[in-house]
Amino acid sequence: MKKKRIWIFGGVLLFAILIAAFILYRESPYTYVKEERVINYALKGSRSDFELLHTYLDDENRTIEYEILSSEVAETDQYFIIANRTNEYLEKHTDYFLNEGFRISLCFVSNSSGAPAIVRISNWNTDKTENDVRVMDRLGCVRVWNNSELSGFWMGDMEDISLYENIRAVILDKGVYINDLSVFLSFPKLEYFRFYARLSDEDKVYYNSYSDEEVSRIRELLPTCEILAVSIEE
Repeated sequence: MKKKRIWIFGGVLLFAILIAAFILYRESPYTYVKEERVINYALKGSRSDFELLHTYLDDENRTIEYEILSSEVAETDQYFIIANRTNEYLEKHTDYFLNEGFRISLCFVSNSSGAPAIVRISNWNTDKTENDVRVMDRLGCVRVWNNSELSGFWMGDMEDISLYENIRAVILDKGVYINDLSVFLSFPKLEYFRFYARLSDEDKVYYNSYSDEEVSRIRELLPTCEILAVSIEE
């Protein structure tokens, strides 16, 4: 009876080891799921605060989106560490299939249901129409939704400025407001910036948005950048 128990225990232990090994392999950059190799590499060291929920691959239209759940304590720099590790993997593996003109997005969400979205970091300007889409050589477009205030993501709270040097487009959703305009000087390659502007000071009671004076200041800070100030009524 004692020997039988030992065999049972040994079998259960072996099974647990195999399961653990499979999970580690499945979440590694060497996984058999080719479209998840890059995101597994990107998430390494960050899985305590981020979890891959879904991968949406469309081979025909050459698009892929990784939906990632972020914890409430995740900090802004961590999002861009993941984006930069994605860039790093693509640079190191030039023969990886996503380098063949795929539009790549990391969509961070605050709920396991997939909503609401916090921020999307992609390798194309998501404001552009289908005919105007230009795939960048790295993830350089950042779109921030107003739900970001419910998370740890806040573009005015950056610490390691070097993480942001490859940003080329910033899109702020209605209600997203960064009061320290000098933040935008941290993006030396910024080519496109879209945000919401208010028509009057009274509008700020209802929406966080930029005044005419602030819009002028942004244009001074970013003279070579395409600036799109959208009325909050649109």
